[in-house]
Amino acid sequence: MAKQHLGELLVENCFLDEKQLKQVLAIQKKDGHKLGSILIQEKLISEDDLLGFLAQQLDLPVLEPKEENISRKLAHKLPEKLARDHKMVLLSEHQDGYRLLIADPLDHAALEVARAKLEDAELSLVLAKVSIIDAVLERVYK
Repeated sequence: MAKQHLGELLVENCFLDEKQLKQVLAIQKKDGHKLGSILIQEKLISEDDLLGFLAQQLDLPVLEPKEENISRKLAHKLPEKLARDHKMVLLSEHQDGYRLLIADPLDHAALEVARAKLEDAELSLVLAKVSIIDAVLERVYK
């Protein structure tokens, strides 16, 4: 996966212009929130559109609600704080690594921490809305 920032991708694909990106980046610098959250809050893009865009650009699947039965034991291989802070949860294990449900596939720092916690296993990413991941996190970390 290329290490390109979300804002750059959205400008390149005409979802935002440079002026809008600069405004949103200024908000991000002040507030410290993730760019995608700010874009949605500022109504520059919907969560569904953002998810669809990322899925298409990064060639990643999107999880539909109730598609998966997630093992609490497997999910607990990632620390709860990491999972909640970065909106990620392990879905399944396979021979080479894990399928990881994540809201922000461009959060490279969080992905590196997750890989380290999983002994550098390969991660196959699956996208989902923040609300879906939050619901899953509530079930597996209660």
